[in-house]
Amino acid sequence: MNKEQADRILIRLWLQKAAEALASARLELAEGHPGFAVNRLYYACFYAVTALLLTSGKQFARHSVLSSRKDAKQQA
Repeated sequence: MNKEQADRILIRLWLQKAAEALASARLELAEGHPGFAVNRLYYACFYAVTALLLTSGKQFARHSVLSSRKDAKQQA
């Protein structure tokens, strides 16, 4: 397996995690737990952005790195 194939697998896995977190958020909201729903939405977004960054060859392991990159782009 080459790097491109491995990246495609990782992208699919991150998108699957994003979909699962989104489904979990919907369930939490339906059960009347908006705080937990927001938590799951945060993770759904984190997983989706991680997959998106992988499509351009970037990879981050921590949430703080994504936040700092966002802040840097807003200041530019």
